[in-house]
Parts: sequence; structure tokens; C-alpha cells
Amino acid sequence: TKDGTKQEIRSQSFDNERPPVFVASKDHAGPAVKKLLETFPDASLTSMGSSLKFCLVAQGKADCYLRDVPTMEWDTAAAQIIAEEAGGVVCTLDGKPLSYNKEILRNPSVYSAGDNTFDWPSHFVNGNS
Repeated sequence: TKDGTKQEIRSQSFDNERPPVFVASKDHAGPAVKKLLETFPDASLTSMGSSLKFCLVAQGKADCYLRDVPTMEWDTAAAQIIAEEAGGVVCTLDGKPLSYNKEILRNPSVYSAGDNTFDWPSHFVNGNS
């Protein structure tokens, strides 16, 4: 809400005609992030807090946020619903939706993308690991 008016945010479709925009942590980048950045050498990279990265994807200001080092369920839950309500996805590296209320609250590696039709997992380490 801005000035009392509800503002809709919307994720964006991936456009192969322009360099992608990625959000990732420089301090917590694992091998999948490094591989993704090598695959798209012209991509721009923005680093900031985890939940804000999901929100940039939701706003359509970033194409993909890849987190291949551990997070906990409480790190991703609120941001996931924002990304999904804006048309994006939050998935494990095999492309399955991130689930909650697991016996162990640690998340596997995850990514958020505005375009769920683009094959993001094929650009991570070993195709989709």
C-alpha cells in the first residue's frame, strides 16, 4: 500500500534478449551461484538481505535469486508468499516448490524466479543438483 492505495506488484518473464538480473549473496555464494553467473557473464548481480532478494524478484526488478547455502524455514516463509502472489516461484534446485513444517527446519538449496516457464535448474551446477 502506498498513500492508502493498494499497489500490485508483478514478477516478469525472462527475456533472452537482455542480460538477466540476479540477486545473490556475495558472502554466501555456493557453487551453484558461481555456475549460474558463469553461464550468464553479462548478468548484473545485486547483493542484499535474503527477504529483500525475493521481493526484487516479486517486483520484476530481478529475474532469479539463487540460494545454494543453507537457510531455515523462517528465513524464506514470508518472502515466498510475496514472490508467489506476484506470479513468481520459490523452488528447490530440482524445480519442486519449497515446502514447510519439515521435521528438520533447514531448507535445501532454493531459487526464486519470476518466470516459472524458463528452465532455471538447467543453469545450476550439474544441470539440476
